[in-house]
Amino acid sequence: MALVDLNTATLAQLNALKGGGTIGRAIIQRRPYGAVDQLLSKRVLSRATYERIKDQVTVQ
Repeated sequence: MALVDLNTATLAQLNALKGGGTIGRAIIQRRPYGAVDQLLSKRVLSRATYERIKDQVTVQ
């Protein structure tokens, strides 16, 4: 499975992440990201949701 880039992915791609739910809009609103863990430091996702999706995403 290819990793999804947080900075370029579409709303549909982000919402399709396994275990994420409808997180795409929140991720897109807080772009750009320099690292995946900024989903936590920018308070975009809860730690539980982050733990479920962190292996499916990347930042390039």
